[in-house]
Amino acid sequence: MDKLHTLADYLSIENESKIENPKNPKIEINKQDLIEIEEYGYYLGISEFKYTRFDMRFLNGEEPLYRNTIVFSFEMRKEAIESELGDEALRINANVYKEADCVVFLLSDFIRKKGYGTDPVHPFDARISITKVGQESGLGYIGKSGLLLTSAHGPRQKIGVIFVSASNLPFNKVNEHEWIKEFCDTCNNCLNHCVNDAIFLKDKDKCIAGSLGCTECISSCPFDKIGYQKVKEKFMS
Repeated sequence: MDKLHTLADYLSIENESKIENPKNPKIEINKQDLIEIEEYGYYLGISEFKYTRFDMRFLNGEEPLYRNTIVFSFEMRKEAIESELGDEALRINANVYKEADCVVFLLSDFIRKKGYGTDPVHPFDARISITKVGQESGLGYIGKSGLLLTSAHGPRQKIGVIFVSASNLPFNKVNEHEWIKEFCDTCNNCLNHCVNDAIFLKDKDKCIAGSLGCTECISSCPFDKIGYQKVKEKFMS
């Protein structure tokens, strides 16, 4: 019998930092540096930035070097959710993770060059609950599927995090996406399309995204089908 692959078989993500952390990292960021960091991020393909203080409740592993947090999203290409279940879908999804991983470390190195300390977290890193950090930052809101839903791409993105030494980031205090929880309670598309009832049973072990590349919870989501703004307009009307 052929070996059944999982997403982890196609990923070998390591620390790809090329720049060492400064010995005496800056603890305050100036406006121009922040502008240039975001501009470089957009050049790399990042869709949106948010900032927050890391909540230690979201820690699953090694404690980060800093608590000040830059959170950002990357679009997940349509082909990643259009492939049939199996090895090809896993390879495509792994490539999305690798591309996002590359962006995280490139941006982290760029920030280090400016004299700030960083601790980068790629989207496949389990040491923090990355979707919860995304929600805390105001980047989006966690839907019934367990995925972060954002105004830029709905559920179809990967989330990156960089912890930084600068303590005066423009931290977000309000989450404008809280209405999503009420919408999801009336929708249930992801729950009804979940191949293995993982969402209904609230059982992550039954999710086959990592073993077969399933993306039904993404492709069935109205936020991906018609877009964030249209969903909001219809729900609020």
